[in-house]
Order: sequence, then structure tokens, then C-alpha cells
Amino acid sequence: MPKRTTIIYTSNDGPRTDAAQLYVYYCKYSGKHAFTTDIDIDTLPLRRTDNARILDTSKNTVKLYTSDGGTKLLRRQDGRVERQHRLNIGTLPVAYTSDGADNMLYILDRAVTCYSHTGERGSKVDVLSGA
Repeated sequence: MPKRTTIIYTSNDGPRTDAAQLYVYYCKYSGKHAFTTDIDIDTLPLRRTDNARILDTSKNTVKLYTSDGGTKLLRRQDGRVERQHRLNIGTLPVAYTSDGADNMLYILDRAVTCYSHTGERGSKVDVLSGA
């Protein structure tokens, strides 16, 4: 008669991640969870055309809690047309991707906030100004 074994997995068996390495961002206007990433977006470069933060998803981990906001065509000041695939929280856009850069996520200027990195409960901090 064959032996039967039962393997039980718990959260302790999973990969170890330091909680201080994860940053949770919320929609600045609705307060809903927008995304979680392993990098502070204040350290990301700014895009010159609209001051959006540029997150390279091939180098950083990001978990989005957004919905599809559709595609928008924008005419820039230099006459070029840009196609943006919007990522919304409710009806408000918080980020977008572009056709040419599939691995780039552009986080709109002043669209998200983050809880304090010092561990203080309930104190929200404006992500872009650091105040």
C-alpha cells in the first residue's frame, strides 16, 4: 500500500521580503489603493513633457490596482501626437503607458500619496513635495 504525504505551505514558507522595501501608494483624491512598488517614486526621473515619474517595470516590481481608463491621443507643443493608455482609480487617471515603451509606467504628477516611511500611523505625506 503506497504512503500518502501531505505538504502544508504557510506564509512563513514563502520568499522573505522586508516590509520596509515596499511602498504603498494611494490615489490623492479618492484615497483608494493605486499601486505597490519596491522603489520610492521620489527617486524616479521626471519626464520633461508633463512632469510624470518614469517607472521602469523591467527593473522594479509594481503591483497595480487600477482599471483600464481607455486610450487618449494628446497633441504636444512640438506638434507630435502621443497615445496614452490610461490607468484609472475610479474615473481619475493616476498613471499611463505609452505605445513605444511597453515596460515604462508613467505616474502622473501629484496623482498619488504615500503613508509616511517612518512608520507613523495615520500621517499621510505628499509624495512629490515630501512635506
